[in-house]
Order: sequence, then C-alpha cells, then structure tokens
Amino acid sequence: MNFLFNLRISQKIMALVAGLCVGFIAIGIAYFVQINLQTQQAKERAELSQLQGAMVLLATQSGRLGSGAASNADIESLLASLNSNKELAQSSELKNVTDLVAQYVAAGKEQDAAVRGLADSRTQLESSADLLRDAVADPLAYSQLRAAELAYRAQPNATAYENVFDRIALVSGDLATPSQALLNDYSAAFEAYAYGLKNQQVL
Repeated sequence: MNFLFNLRISQKIMALVAGLCVGFIAIGIAYFVQINLQTQQAKERAELSQLQGAMVLLATQSGRLGSGAASNADIESLLASLNSNKELAQSSELKNVTDLVAQYVAAGKEQDAAVRGLADSRTQLESSADLLRDAVADPLAYSQLRAAELAYRAQPNATAYENVFDRIALVSGDLATPSQALLNDYSAAFEAYAYGLKNQQVL
C-alpha cells in the first residue's frame, strides 16, 4: 500500500484509468457471453416451437391415417411436409418426430394384428361353445355359462372373468368324463379370447 502513497498524481490517475479499462473489458466480455447465451436460447426456443408445430401436425394427421396403401401414402405425405420445413429439417429434433411416426405405424400394425387375432379367437370360442352345448346335460348350467361369457365380453373385468370360470366349474360337475375334453377346449378358447381382448385394449 505504501507504494500508492509514493506515486505521483499522474501515476495514480493512470492506474485508475487502467483499472477502469480492465473493468469495462470484463463487463464487455460478460455482456458478450450473455448475448450469445440468449441467442442460443432463442434458437433452441425456435427449434422447440418448430417441433411442437410438427407434433401438432402429426397428431392431426394421425387421426386420419388409414391402413394399407392409403396409410403409407398419408405417412409419406406427412414426412414430406415435415422435411419441407427448412428450419425443422436442419433441427436435430426432426429425427424424434420421424421416429414417432415410425412408432405410430408399428403400433397401427400391431393393432390390426390384434383385431384379426381377436376375431379368430371369437370364432374358436363360438365353435367350442357349440360343441360343448350338445355335451352338457343341464341346459340351465350351459345357459348360465354363456350368459357369464357374454357379460365378460360386454364388460371385461376381473370379476366377470372369475364368474366365467365359476360357471365352468359348475358345468364340469355335470359332465361325463369323455366330455371333459370339450369343456377344456372351451376354457382354453375363452382364455385365448380374454387375452386377445385385453391385448387389443392395451394397444
């Protein structure tokens, strides 16, 4: 500190000016960094806005996507529309959008397969029920079984599912041993149908 007192006035003024210059330079650097940060954030917000617009387009288009050739044409049109947007095409987020389209297509194929599988399961269930009807001695027990099955089909839940198997157990007590195979076939067909129905709901 003593050396400051030993300096002449002109030297003190020079030191003060040098300090002010260093301070202004530091402020300028901080301002430049802040401006760059804000510019980057604005760019990211613009990319996010573009992505959101693309997601809205995807959502509105996806409701109209059909199946087969028509679906493929719609999807190609959607992707072309997304890629035609220059700002979005340069964005790293475009791949996320196209990946979502691919996932949508895959889910649609799974849904179609589930619907076909459920129809096959329903046909097998009806066939097994028809064969079982001729083997059951008590028509009331058979009617109650089918009623429980239809109740499950109308409102599939755990209680209705268990009710069907309760009815299967009652029918089993009245069946002759050779006819138990028919009941087993019906039970297996019902389980397959119930699984297909649940799978379709999940998809």
